[in-house]
Amino acid sequence: MNPATLDIPMDRRTSVNTSTHGPMPGHHGAGRFRVPVPEEATTHGFRYTLSERLSDGMAGEPPVRATLPNGAPLPDWLRFIPATRSFTAAAVPPGALPLDVRVAIGTRITCLTLVPGEAPS
Repeated sequence: MNPATLDIPMDRRTSVNTSTHGPMPGHHGAGRFRVPVPEEATTHGFRYTLSERLSDGMAGEPPVRATLPNGAPLPDWLRFIPATRSFTAAAVPPGALPLDVRVAIGTRITCLTLVPGEAPS
């Protein structure tokens, strides 16, 4: 990963989208989140770590998986590391955003939408 990789903290830069889309039907959902990806990520890449709050109330270490909404693997430019619950990208290709991602933590489903956004301050 490039040393200039941007960390996108969930607490300050991620907003919950409550007006549209909720948890996926048939699952204990944690909601839908918009993740602004700064323009600098097209060359410097980024890292985004899921909040531990997404697994509140779950016993043990529930399995964590990330896929596209249809269950297909993530695109080659985006990696999910279950052990650290983080996404990394060395660079974001032009036109790749917005991108919807489905994260399953145990039986809880969270939907992320990576969107072009402002750089973290």
